[in-house]
Amino acid sequence: MCAVCRWRLCRDVSAIDRLHYQLSGPDDLVVDRRQVAVLDEDGGVTGEVRWRDPAAAVLPAGAVASRVNATAGVSGTRNPQAPTSLDAVDLTGPARHATIHDPYHDQVGYVSAATVLDSWVRLLRVELFGHQRLPAATVGSLTDWLLAGGVVSRLEIACNRFAAVDEMTVELRDLLSALRSVAGETEPPPRRYLGVPCRGCNVVSQLVQEGDYIECEHCQLLLNPDELQQWLTTAAQRWGIRGTH
Repeated sequence: MCAVCRWRLCRDVSAIDRLHYQLSGPDDLVVDRRQVAVLDEDGGVTGEVRWRDPAAAVLPAGAVASRVNATAGVSGTRNPQAPTSLDAVDLTGPARHATIHDPYHDQVGYVSAATVLDSWVRLLRVELFGHQRLPAATVGSLTDWLLAGGVVSRLEIACNRFAAVDEMTVELRDLLSALRSVAGETEPPPRRYLGVPCRGCNVVSQLVQEGDYIECEHCQLLLNPDELQQWLTTAAQRWGIRGTH
């Protein structure tokens, strides 16, 4: 795996953690607060009310009754439509300890981020880190485990030695896309430095910035922002070139 792909994978794992935290906020919980009248044995109204679904009154994504089951005793406003944040509930749900993959993209709904990460962490531990303990099956702990590990992160080691790293990269990229979609976040478009030659191959207009790193599309040279700024300064002094996009 090339240096650019490694950097993108690390960036994606960090973004998954950030977006999951954003979607997990208490303000995003979906709560069913509909009430129904309590009837006596003869079907008369007692004057008391109760939650239609007691668990749903305090927990997200409670059951929503169908119109067929509705009764005249329902009080309050009419039933709201299913909220779009149910997708957020799917993605921020707890991990299910199973290896779940959807290569054909025919699954209805989303598998939680914790489930996807947990499945890959377990596979990595079996193949590469058998002497180490598994982290807690939460998104924060799982991403920390991947991005930590000593001088070289476990994710870097996986890029070198994990046979299924390409499959893992695609699946984590799909997860990130789902989180971005539900959070209403779009990935910033890449910036191309027109008229600027590459420091490595000297081909013009091939330097493209995507996130925090700049890559030459011709020779795959990778620059960080400080290195790019130094090169732009040099290019301006030598040839009067200024990077545009």
